[in-house]
Amino acid sequence: MEFNDTKDDHKAIDIEIPTLIDGQSEFGSELKEEEEPVNVIPSGNSGFFMIDEEQTSQISKHKIIIANESDLSDGGLGSFPQKFAYYDNNTFFAEHLLEERKIEKKNINFVNDEMRNEDNLFIFKKILKVIEKHMNDSFCPLNFLRDLYIGYLRENYKPTSSLFDISERVYKGKNELKILKDIDCFLTVYKGLLIDFYHISTNMYISTNPQLKAMFSNESFRYFVINSFFNIDSFYDIAFEAEKKKNYKEEEDLQDGLSKFPNLKLSDFGVSEEFLLDENPLAVDKIKLDYSIINYTLALDCIKNLQYIKSPVHKLKSVVVCGLMIKKSIEDFYFKIHKKVTNNMILPRELVRIVCFAVYKSKTPCMITHLNMMQEFLHKGVFEKLKVPFFKYFKIAIDFFKLVKVMPQSANTFSNSLRDFLDDHDLA
Repeated sequence: MEFNDTKDDHKAIDIEIPTLIDGQSEFGSELKEEEEPVNVIPSGNSGFFMIDEEQTSQISKHKIIIANESDLSDGGLGSFPQKFAYYDNNTFFAEHLLEERKIEKKNINFVNDEMRNEDNLFIFKKILKVIEKHMNDSFCPLNFLRDLYIGYLRENYKPTSSLFDISERVYKGKNELKILKDIDCFLTVYKGLLIDFYHISTNMYISTNPQLKAMFSNESFRYFVINSFFNIDSFYDIAFEAEKKKNYKEEEDLQDGLSKFPNLKLSDFGVSEEFLLDENPLAVDKIKLDYSIINYTLALDCIKNLQYIKSPVHKLKSVVVCGLMIKKSIEDFYFKIHKKVTNNMILPRELVRIVCFAVYKSKTPCMITHLNMMQEFLHKGVFEKLKVPFFKYFKIAIDFFKLVKVMPQSANTFSNSLRDFLDDHDLA
């Protein structure tokens, strides 16, 4: 990376890839080295993949309390996830982990293509980590601009310390929709500034490498900017409070729907018997436990983690991972009894029912706020491009439970209503 230190130095930074990857922070502060890029490992004998949690996610061993999300739930926060997930700001959505890679015998360049892809991914992630260091460096103008905007938000939109009485919050003339649009607009401007500041669009190394150029898209930089800003507590609190106030009535309806049937089991959701997983395949003595919850714990944790994950991009990633963990739970269950689950065995109707169960059992407060934050800042086109429909299933589950409030209270009524509701939706 080059800097012009002359008196008329006001030019943006131009990236030289090798220098940028190997060099220290050019702005003078000592910053901690980041972890290596994401690794993916095969899961059992199936064609799916799972995340190597030791390398991709930092898991907190201590339970944390987030008070501003507890006011809509009679029991306070939802039940704690067994693992608290943390994603790096330069990670992609997890949907690519579902892809099966088929090696054609005639493709003699397969190994070279894979190595080139890994090299490009390494360069992409490493560059974004360096940019992130600059954004957190007090000597960098990017840091100054970011802090200046956060200060502007604090000045013009400042909820009071009361987390329960909406009427007492101070908005200083800024309504919720306006502040959310303001934030979205600034994120777009800041994303363009990053691309220009580092000469991404004109860098020869990137522009002559089609695969690397595709990684450095406007969309990827927007995700990166969203992650970087929303993981700042003060920024997230302002955006979350605005979104929550905007959806407060819907949140109450959803919580009423989720609490109306307090003792539902997975079988009440109409899930086929082979996917109930309501047993321990390795146990000799049958113990009276609801093993369906135990066996689908990873999927439930992904929904619970929405209250701890701050970036809308990472929230969406956690929803996608929820679907992947449903598949993994089923595969692991049958793997223990030496059976293999084929890719087309789990139909969309079964998946969406289990996602509904995960939403119900997670007891996560403010789910509509989490849902709308994803839709508010990721834009419609992002969801249309997703290769796997797990976000769609998550949204269907929330839409269904908003209607549960007015249902007659019986398990049969619930099962029949869910069946009729799914019949009216395209699950493909």
